[in-house]
Amino acid sequence: SPQDSFADLVARAKAEVWGAVAHRDAPYSHLLRALDVERSPGRFPLFQVVFGLDDAPAPALDLPGVAAERMYVHAGTAKYDLFLHLIPEAGGFRGYAEFSTDLFDRSTVERLAQRLATLLRTA
Repeated sequence: SPQDSFADLVARAKAEVWGAVAHRDAPYSHLLRALDVERSPGRFPLFQVVFGLDDAPAPALDLPGVAAERMYVHAGTAKYDLFLHLIPEAGGFRGYAEFSTDLFDRSTVERLAQRLATLLRTA
């Protein structure tokens, strides 16, 4: 509701996520059938937007005699309409976005990412 604080919204979202985690073993096909979801080629039937958050930094690449750093390479196509991913790093997070260019342009996704960063900094 409009009167809820940000902390209230986060607590409610956390409860929903943990409720979903408690049912993570439910077969996907059973879930689709139970919800009577209409299927359409080229679209995930339950969701189109994904927010990914790694819970720990990626381990360092320790290759004797070689200087290496981890890189994230885009596969060239977006699996979802919008995918935002955050990875913890020293002093903060690094993130990237994948998106359907049929639905979003780069500047829109950049503004969305900036607003998310502002929200996370002020929370």
